[in-house]
Amino acid sequence: MLEKAREKIEALVDDHSFVEIGAEMTARATDFNMTAQDTPSDGVITGHGLIDGSLVFIYAQDADVLNGSLGEMHAKKLLNLYDMAMRLGAPVVGLINSSGIRVQESFDALESMAQLYQKSTEASGRIPQIIGIFGRCGGALSVFASLHDFIYMTDDATMFLQAPDALTDTDEDTSTAEYQYNVAGNVDGIGSEIEVIWAMRTLLSTIPGSNREGGLVTGCTDELNRGVLNLETKRDDIPAFCKELSDEHLYVPVREGVHKSMACGFIRLGGVTVGVVGNQAEEEGKEPVLSAGGARKAAGFIRFCDAFDIPVLSLINLSGYKPTREAEAGLPRAMAGLAAAFAKATVPKVTLYLRQAKGSSYLVMDSRYLGADLVYAYPDVEMEIMDAKLAAQILTADLPGDTKMIADDFAKKHSGVINAARHGYVNKIINFVDTRKYLIDAFGILYTKQLNTPKKHGCR
Repeated sequence: MLEKAREKIEALVDDHSFVEIGAEMTARATDFNMTAQDTPSDGVITGHGLIDGSLVFIYAQDADVLNGSLGEMHAKKLLNLYDMAMRLGAPVVGLINSSGIRVQESFDALESMAQLYQKSTEASGRIPQIIGIFGRCGGALSVFASLHDFIYMTDDATMFLQAPDALTDTDEDTSTAEYQYNVAGNVDGIGSEIEVIWAMRTLLSTIPGSNREGGLVTGCTDELNRGVLNLETKRDDIPAFCKELSDEHLYVPVREGVHKSMACGFIRLGGVTVGVVGNQAEEEGKEPVLSAGGARKAAGFIRFCDAFDIPVLSLINLSGYKPTREAEAGLPRAMAGLAAAFAKATVPKVTLYLRQAKGSSYLVMDSRYLGADLVYAYPDVEMEIMDAKLAAQILTADLPGDTKMIADDFAKKHSGVINAARHGYVNKIINFVDTRKYLIDAFGILYTKQLNTPKKHGCR
């Protein structure tokens, strides 16, 4: 177990790369016998180090000093760290274990938290912000944590806005890592201390350090033209599908504990980090449908990818919408948010139809005219505006006719992936084994994509 804040930092960064800054700062409050207390570094260690050779800025709250509570100088150190990270274009990583706002410093501590809210918001979209909770993260500090792009928790950590015993309508412990991951969906991953540190290192090695870098391209040791075997059998399991496609089978999931009908995560294709959103059934034996929670989850992920120039791959497999009262209440607005996220995203976007695309639900998953640059599909994909039998009933409602014959005619002329391709909504029908090759080629040719490129004048 990593008992000390510095031990956690050393475990996270490359060997001997951490350099502390602001070590001499201490609390300046004197009320309530604060003068007599030793407050080294004011309860937070700040500095910079390397992860896989790339610069990161790190802060780790020290629970041995005033329980890691946040006071005025504690916050000032974090604000200075953020300013340096934004100037240099490097991620901020926080390791949290704190009793919360320091009561002895009253409004000075309380208002310092508002400064952190503002600074984190200023950094959003400029540098990635990742947080690991290794102990207690409560009250206003949980809001600050939630402003970060990614959150990880150890199994024994707690996170809450209000303490569980203050809640009047439940006896459930809402502060646990399991609740935050599997129910609330506030957390991207949980595990032991070593598992959380490894997950944070893997994530930081996969995403760019700032929005100045134009995405992230690394060396690729995997075979670019590697054939992907057994991919056809993995279409209903997006993480498994992605692992088969990705360089070295890398897949970094995002918020995997909730809204499982929508999978989000990062892969590498030919050394290029790509964000993936894909549809799958929430439970085995059920149809893949679009839910409001899944749409919101994907929209937030796409906005992150677009902010940091990470290309997006959309894997479509939808039979329709989630048919519940609760889903219906939130679906239109959530779908609008997902459609807007795709439509506004200027990064390279590739869509692959996996198995089904029925009705209007698939349109918001980056269909051709929502903004996908290239659209691929497998030959057996079922694409249709609606079931052919239902279409025949509508078409013959006021006119006599052979319903079965009209249904067959409708299916032949207006349904299926071939008809979608004939009308220009699918660019190419591909086979399973060459999927990786086609996707690497697609993102390769889209690498220089620019929208609204200005010019001085034409040449003719």
